[in-house]
Amino acid sequence: MTHRRINPLAALAYAAFTSAAAVGYALYTAPDDAERLNTLIPFADIPTKGDKRLQSIIATIRQSPEGEALYQHAASTGAVFEWRPRNPLAPLGTYESGLTTMQADHTKSRTVLAVVHELYHHWQGETLQPQQWKLDPVDRYHLAQMVEVDACAKTAIFAAAHADATGKALPRIQNAQSAFGDKIAEDYARRSKTTRLYLHDTYEQCFAEINSPVFHQYQKTHLSIMARPAHAAFDALQKSDEKDLETVFNTHFKTATLAEKARLFRSFFVTDIKTGTIHPDIAAMDDADFMGWIETQSRSAEKAPVQETQNAFNYYRQVIKSFIPAPTPGS
Repeated sequence: MTHRRINPLAALAYAAFTSAAAVGYALYTAPDDAERLNTLIPFADIPTKGDKRLQSIIATIRQSPEGEALYQHAASTGAVFEWRPRNPLAPLGTYESGLTTMQADHTKSRTVLAVVHELYHHWQGETLQPQQWKLDPVDRYHLAQMVEVDACAKTAIFAAAHADATGKALPRIQNAQSAFGDKIAEDYARRSKTTRLYLHDTYEQCFAEINSPVFHQYQKTHLSIMARPAHAAFDALQKSDEKDLETVFNTHFKTATLAEKARLFRSFFVTDIKTGTIHPDIAAMDDADFMGWIETQSRSAEKAPVQETQNAFNYYRQVIKSFIPAPTPGS
């Protein structure tokens, strides 16, 4: 993780974690001056001021229209990059508050895919701002998964666009333990255009992978996000302050309607980040059917604790409501 304080989006977009299965090293031997470690550089400056390896990686990303649009978004919104030294116990890549970090000792293919993944988290944070969404715990759990799945799926779509633009896919990552989404991106890029199933081969595959035992740490991390409203309610009830209780209720317990949730979750499924066009199959779905599909895709081994957290949320919502004045008509 970065040295900065973790913010809500960083918690939602915990792009890698410290289990060996997630880190899975594909190392290369770097010259001593290949990367400028622990040095911040804006993405906008990389083409002219970045080290040669970073320039090569960004140039590769920009070879397709999708990669160029992603780079331009990062450059125009002040996104910053930093190489970190190799550390087997740290994430390969992280994103937080505009800063993408990347371990230096990985192959080019892995690094390209990892940078793209993190830059899509940056796009989410700048464009969709999921950290500001007000949701029940179950929906917040689905959101945490959606943030990762969307970055995974869009990285696969980038990989296919890169293969189409250059005439060949990025070299496969030659190690047994790939990071989240690597194999999905590799396989999707190698399909012919006529056999690619946009939603099934990217989003649905990423949902299935994040809920697999190999990536169980994601589920545990996403669980921790859900408990914050109950903790805030408990603290407020301990103080017995009516204004504090009302603030906690308005901050944590007045959550989105079905229509609002459907609109929010649909916003991930853009087929072009420049235009914001929603995939037609997603746009055509009824709100209830769409949110039902999200819930089905977000199946998890953590189903019981997710429901327990939702039950606690429902309990505290009713308790706090009983302590604060009822809203006046028309308010």
